[in-house]
Amino acid sequence: PLVLEDRVLVSGGGKRQAILAFNKYDGELLWKKGTGTATHATPILAVIDGVEQALFLIKGKLVSLDPQSGQELWSYRFNFGNSIAASPAVWDNLVHVTAGYGTGGAGIRITKSSDKWDVDELWRKRGNRGVASHWSTPVAHEGYLYGFYSFKEYGSGSFKCIDMETGKVKWRKKGFGQGQVIMAGNKLFALTDFGRLTVIQPDPSEYQEIAMAELIEGKCWATPAICDGQIFLRSTKTGVCVDL
Repeated sequence: PLVLEDRVLVSGGGKRQAILAFNKYDGELLWKKGTGTATHATPILAVIDGVEQALFLIKGKLVSLDPQSGQELWSYRFNFGNSIAASPAVWDNLVHVTAGYGTGGAGIRITKSSDKWDVDELWRKRGNRGVASHWSTPVAHEGYLYGFYSFKEYGSGSFKCIDMETGKVKWRKKGFGQGQVIMAGNKLFALTDFGRLTVIQPDPSEYQEIAMAELIEGKCWATPAICDGQIFLRSTKTGVCVDL
């Protein structure tokens, strides 16, 4: 769910209820819009061309809605393989979507002219190599994507930097597997699927590793969380909190 002030937005599913908004205090239905099927991708809030909007990656397309009224602002067709789990990534007016199971990834540019929104596809690459992410949402930073781009390459998949405008892979570093990455304090914190945490300086010209430590045992598919200088990690076996 996506919590915004007094409301909660969720993917629903079905006819005229693909996306729903509820009052977070009493559960009252505020609106329901669209027809479609939910995916595993968490919706995000973005500001594009000065307009706040909620982005939902449902089965077959990416949809942007006004979070207050539920009015559709724009959409982009994105084919569906077996599952979509990574959320959209946004930088300025550039939007990136990615999925495994042969779907691949895409980069689009969103612009607004008067009351009309334009969606310009900059690139589209299919298949499980290159820009396909099995489930990990990449970090978008200064026009580049940093993330776990591979499919079912457990323990060995690559961490990559990708140009959002061209889809070109700027660099890749193998041995990360199917993990998760977040950004805090201008640093990337990448947790591998086997429990290694790597701190990376975001730089499109080269891979810059700042620190690395083996911190947790078990299968690590959950996203790390950072608060007050501490990072929280969990796996199928345990959870840990580490000072940074």
